[in-house]
Amino acid sequence: MFPASVAALEGGRITKQHADVILDLGAVLEDAEVRAAFETVVLEWAEAETVGRTRAYARQLAEKLDPRTMKERHEDAADERSITIVDLDNAMSQIILMVPTVYAHAVLDRITQQAEAIKNVDLACRREAAEAARAAEASGAETNIDADAGGVPDLDATDPEADFDDRTIDQIRADLIIDLILTGSPAIDPTLDEFAGGLGAIRAQVQITMPLTTLTGVTEGGAEIDGKAPIDPDAAQRLAGMTRVWDRVMYDPVNAVVLTVDRYKPTPRQRRFLHARDQHCRFPGCRRPARRCQIDHNDEYHDGGATCIRNLACLCVRHHTMKTETDWTAKQLSGGRIEWTTPGGRRHVDEPPRVIFTPSPEPAPF
Repeated sequence: MFPASVAALEGGRITKQHADVILDLGAVLEDAEVRAAFETVVLEWAEAETVGRTRAYARQLAEKLDPRTMKERHEDAADERSITIVDLDNAMSQIILMVPTVYAHAVLDRITQQAEAIKNVDLACRREAAEAARAAEASGAETNIDADAGGVPDLDATDPEADFDDRTIDQIRADLIIDLILTGSPAIDPTLDEFAGGLGAIRAQVQITMPLTTLTGVTEGGAEIDGKAPIDPDAAQRLAGMTRVWDRVMYDPVNAVVLTVDRYKPTPRQRRFLHARDQHCRFPGCRRPARRCQIDHNDEYHDGGATCIRNLACLCVRHHTMKTETDWTAKQLSGGRIEWTTPGGRRHVDEPPRVIFTPSPEPAPF
């Protein structure tokens, strides 16, 4: 089915793992010519890249070449969702949960955040105990120190209820999943009770990348989660509808390398800067406080204007609307200055407010 890959494997140009990737992901392509084209492109990539990167690239390409839409394939695959138990040796078992990709990554992210939070609290407890031990040693008091623990007090000998959490992140994640499924809430070590509320408040975070045409429903493919795996377009659109901020990604049309990333809504840091710089609406004579204004793109975002300080300013609703809907125009100059032009052609440059501090005539007392 993939003779070129077999030849490359025999010639030592790729590994067996690379060949398995081509076989696994290319086998779904039923058309022989399409499958051959897939093999040619992926094989060239595999000869220069790792197995992991080859798998991600091959998955993207196979999705684009598959005649069925992503929505159709996802619906068929989602019907197979299930949970499987594989019993292992030493009284252990493996739980395999087959679910849509977006939920799997969300579960992993949330559990990881919770596990890291527990470890951070544990490290803080260790530091406090070490500081207490050093303080006790300096004052001549007696304390039990475990040299093998890197100078951390041996709390087992002084307080049996104050144990450290020596679990790894993987162990904590596994324990948390069992706790959440069986009890509905994460179980916390007695020494970490104060943090229980924080763990419950942690929410999953995932990054979705998709074409604008998929977002608007024109096409159905191309949505990916964290650059690892494709997800169905319906899930991608729902997530996009719930998020507060989108990032716009511009890329080279020839080699598809990302050139820049922009977003429509300013970041909190940009908002703070603009509120401090402008202080009020930047239309000449308007004194409406900046905190009650809108942040306007001088060059409109939908026309390619960037969400950057040199293209943003605070405008009240009235003057924002006037700039957008009438013949009044605004042009950003250097130093935060804005040149306004009336419908009749007259120009006026609005200077940003100056921050002036008057020094005290006498030195401050100390």
